[in-house]
Amino acid sequence: MLKKEDVVDLINHKRGQYKYGESSKSVGSGNERRDQGGEGMGIPGCSIKDPQPMDSDPIGDPDDEREVQFIISADISRCGQYIAMVSSEKHLLLWNTNNWELMNVRMLPRRPSRVRFTPISVEILVADKAGALYSYPLYDDSSNGKLILAHLSMLLDVIVTPDERFIITCDRDEKIRVSYFAAPYNIQAFCQGHLEFVSSIALLLSNPSILVSGSGDGTIRFWNYYTGTEIEALHCHTIHGDGEDDSDSLAVKSFSMQNINEKAVLCVCLSEFCGSLVYEIETHNMLVDIKFILKLSYAAEPLCLTLDSYSLLWAAVPVNGHVEIQCHGVRRPVSDDVQYLLRRINANKEFLSESLLVPSLVPILFKKKYDNPSSDREGSGETPSSPVRNGPPAKKAKQSCDKQDST
Repeated sequence: MLKKEDVVDLINHKRGQYKYGESSKSVGSGNERRDQGGEGMGIPGCSIKDPQPMDSDPIGDPDDEREVQFIISADISRCGQYIAMVSSEKHLLLWNTNNWELMNVRMLPRRPSRVRFTPISVEILVADKAGALYSYPLYDDSSNGKLILAHLSMLLDVIVTPDERFIITCDRDEKIRVSYFAAPYNIQAFCQGHLEFVSSIALLLSNPSILVSGSGDGTIRFWNYYTGTEIEALHCHTIHGDGEDDSDSLAVKSFSMQNINEKAVLCVCLSEFCGSLVYEIETHNMLVDIKFILKLSYAAEPLCLTLDSYSLLWAAVPVNGHVEIQCHGVRRPVSDDVQYLLRRINANKEFLSESLLVPSLVPILFKKKYDNPSSDREGSGETPSSPVRNGPPAKKAKQSCDKQDST
């Protein structure tokens, strides 16, 4: 397996050998298959200290240079053969999982926010913070990317329906846009109802006609994306099990879904909440029935989580200055083999420690509201009020974490 130093050396080699917009050798093909689920707000566990390469021009703006470069988003192809990652240094990296070879590194025009494979895995979609969505061919790494569509605000997630008929995007301005994948300038519908940024979207596995979205307003919403109609809303403000409303604004940072026993299981990770919520989702045609299953508590707010097909919930949790991988069984106990794997992973405490240096994107996504000063105040020369962030107060995070019992 490649070490982080090998990745750094290869990235620096590419930067020195190729100019901006060029990349390395092309990729091979493979059969396509991919599991689906909601992705979170970035991949905080993969960060590398990037020494300044010699004899190479800096990529991007000088203000973007940081000592620690980190992976913002990652996706795996349906066939499981390729992994695509985008980094804070505006790189698109493509890996082959058969031999864990870093196949090529491509330069991106702007800082990315999300990366996705198309269902048949012939294109890589990259959304950026300027609201643009680019498509990069998998088999031609000399391409600089094709602009597909654009929003007026930061794109946070993108998915393509399994039949590749529609492409669905969401942004910081509460919008979910459903466009035709072959002609993205033709918009089928908007899914409107969220009051804050839409952090992640995914199709419900038990019924792909239903779209699931998570937002900074603390809700998970279910949509008929073809018509843009809201079917159901799950409010995560109430922390189940405590019998009380713990916060007025717990942002949905990420969620993960799997089909278990012919039912969809939904796991939700909330910002400023030291735990995760697990729900069971049943559908009848276009009707959604939501059942709360359990609440898991951690020593700190999880950085990210994912639910696998064996009903195991994996979470990266800060513990005593390092990151620990924890696993909980949703429908079955954790096996001895998994416990052994956890001990091996967590034995290297420095492996994920740099993820603690990665800043959270959630706080800056909340909108800022400005008071509108009256005309007499303007005439008197008084200073207008400072901006007010429409998000949870800073102290609320510590209070909500202190209320949880570690497991």
